[in-house]
Amino acid sequence: MLRTFGYMLLTCLLLVACSKDDKDTKQTGEKSKPPALKMANFKEKAWLRQVLPQNAVGYVRLPTLAYLYDNVDNGFKHAQGNEAHVNLLRQMQQGFYDNLLSKVEPAERPIYNLLVKHLNGPMELAILMNEQNPTAPTVLLATNLDIKDNGEFSQLLSGLIANQPMISETQSINAQGIGALAIAPMAVNAVYRFDDQSGQLMMAVSNMLDQAQLETSISSLSPVNSHSMYAAEKQIDESGKGLFGFVDVKAILPKVDMMLPPEAKAGMQMSGMDKVNSFAFGYGASQSKTRLKVLIDMPAVGFRAYLPSVTNNFDFTARGEIDSVGVLSLPTEVQYKRIEATISMMKGRTPEYDEFKQKFKAETGFEVEQILGILGPEVVYFSDSVSDFIAMRLQDKQKFQQLLKTGQEKGVVNYSTRQINGVTIHHATTDFMSLDGESMKMLDVQPAVQYMLQQIKSHYYWIEEDSFLVFSAVPQPLIERASLDDKVNLRNWLKENQKHSLESAFLAFTTSKQGISRKSYYFYLQILNALADISGSKADIYSLPHAGQLNFAEKGSMGFSLDLDEKFIALEFNFEQSLFDIFYAGGYESIAVIGILAAVAIPAYQDYTVRAQVSTAVFSASPIKTQITELILNGIPLEKINNSSHQLLSAADYATTYVDYIEVKNGIINVGVGGQEINQLIHGGVLRLTPQIGANQTINWSCTAIDIENKFLPKECRQQ
Repeated sequence: MLRTFGYMLLTCLLLVACSKDDKDTKQTGEKSKPPALKMANFKEKAWLRQVLPQNAVGYVRLPTLAYLYDNVDNGFKHAQGNEAHVNLLRQMQQGFYDNLLSKVEPAERPIYNLLVKHLNGPMELAILMNEQNPTAPTVLLATNLDIKDNGEFSQLLSGLIANQPMISETQSINAQGIGALAIAPMAVNAVYRFDDQSGQLMMAVSNMLDQAQLETSISSLSPVNSHSMYAAEKQIDESGKGLFGFVDVKAILPKVDMMLPPEAKAGMQMSGMDKVNSFAFGYGASQSKTRLKVLIDMPAVGFRAYLPSVTNNFDFTARGEIDSVGVLSLPTEVQYKRIEATISMMKGRTPEYDEFKQKFKAETGFEVEQILGILGPEVVYFSDSVSDFIAMRLQDKQKFQQLLKTGQEKGVVNYSTRQINGVTIHHATTDFMSLDGESMKMLDVQPAVQYMLQQIKSHYYWIEEDSFLVFSAVPQPLIERASLDDKVNLRNWLKENQKHSLESAFLAFTTSKQGISRKSYYFYLQILNALADISGSKADIYSLPHAGQLNFAEKGSMGFSLDLDEKFIALEFNFEQSLFDIFYAGGYESIAVIGILAAVAIPAYQDYTVRAQVSTAVFSASPIKTQITELILNGIPLEKINNSSHQLLSAADYATTYVDYIEVKNGIINVGVGGQEINQLIHGGVLRLTPQIGANQTINWSCTAIDIENKFLPKECRQQ
């Protein structure tokens, strides 16, 4: 067993291994005095979100073209918010307008005029549910313009719709800033309101409401204190300037349920997507870090039943400066049993799995799930001022000792302890390579090499501390660690320095990098130089402060996490300034870790989606199975049960998203898997459903597959 345990630890170490540079620098979150720079504002924040009606079931915020590092609350808050920088951006903006607009096609100039010169804040779109007709919602559009005159706005609007023959102005802007448009021949009405004091523009669009009703929907908006999307927005983009989207799935599904085809409903039920509460995504600033995040609010049903719900507790300490932290959360004993039961119910138990479990218990004296009640769920890699370590929670010390004893008795582990400076160092060794004589012959190596390979051992050293086992490759780092008093609580470091809670992280990595903000700032200035060249402006790059004047923190953070909370699942990448950090300051290890995550997650997700498509194709034949069963019970011979007979449709008439045809011949159903959206791994395959008539006219159906791999099939269709 301990061999398996050792390999697991070694794998964890390799997954999150990281270089150990810059150990003598200051902590990431060290606070410094704000620079003495005069501040200004280039773009406004989103404002529709502040008056969002409760029946808003969808919301999207699109940032301006100037959004890149905006509103990140570190040195970049001052780097982009100082007056010299804002003036430089305005010069470039004018240069784009003066020098590039004349080179754009005349029909496209109005939209470029809007985007380059007049758009002064994010574009916001909200979808309001229509209770009477869910297929005809009202859409609200909002933004902020730098225009402060009704006449100038009217001129801008006229230019925008001049080359749009389907759009006509039915009411010019009045003294209250209200006007109306119509979109023919779709009978869509639009009412807008422009505030020449603030520059705020709002438009309501609907194919159900008339002009008066749309005017009321705009004028009735008032500030709100709460909305179902605010919690997700706070996690992704609380700046009000970044990319953000939200869908209130729980509110939408009941309204559109009757319109969904059976195969879509079946797919949603199998995946658990019918239990989703909401979905959110975005790229923005939250807790002074830039975040790229997808968040799904849903309980542990459907595909989530295959995943553990994570509750990590990092109640242990590092020494001195922490450089990096990696997390892998194992299932608990209870969660493992639940996942095992779910898989057995959906796919059946395989003889290989049962054999593995029996062999594991014979070697260790414990069931697989019992090990998860002894160790874990937290497996943490951390790099501090001393060295690299792996920490694993010890839940049951007595059973762990029994586990070691069993390993010794079976000859798979040697275990000993040693007292050094009052500290107990535990030491376990296992064979580095388990190769018997036959295996050596197959490798065809020299006897001397065979001897050396068989002599090498895997060594594991650890101490018990704060309810954790802290592992090291050699004992010296553990001895040094025990002699130091400069303890740093891991949970506090994650919260205060990294602004990255890993309490629900199934897989995560976060690191702190020296000089990342300085590098990011100077990279940003290179971008500004290029934009100044393109715009043809005389923007003076010398007017901007150097990094030292901006008091950047000496270190900056970035990382990723896959979170599996009881109530949500989320994938997040976070950066000190922007996603550019990972390319020019992140280092090879961050790219490698993200690559590992992608290598693990993407194939698993692809297999899952392919299985869902196959299951949907099988489900689409259910009504036909019912029809054929009734025909057989009514005495119709199988050879007379075919397409286009007995109210059965032609094969092509059964085509759906994942089905090319359903052929019925002599009572046998052949489902042709295909369609434009089908995965190529199963395209062209056939699912054959055959009726089996037993005693007393009982009818059972068997399922076989042609040209579809076994792993993609439902349990009832798999070859045993």
